Amino acid sequence: MLHSLKNAAAFWFYLLALLLLAGLILVKNGILMLTLPAFLHSLDLPVIIAALIYGASALYLSLSRGKTSVVLGAIIGVISLALLGFLLYLNFAFTPQALIAI
Repeated sequence: MLHSLKNAAAFWFYLLALLLLAGLILVKNGILMLTLPAFLHSLDLPVIIAALIYGASALYLSLSRGKTSVVLGAIIGVISLALLGFLLYLNFAFTPQALIAI
């Protein structure tokens, strides 16, 4: 089951990241400047979540070596949630205009 979760997270990560990259290229070239930036601002969080699920499941599968380990899963889960919290803070605490000024 964990292999299926890892594969699904990888699929969504690659799909969403490709859409995000294509959207950024379109905005940079001046195409769809009115509607696309709002879509791009809402797409970064699903990419982050899919990447964390994929990374955490791949790390668990590589470290557990086919055995079930609740402690390892809890440690990876806590670290992933802390990283998600930090990335959410960075995403909402700093506006794009504030980042440009830095």
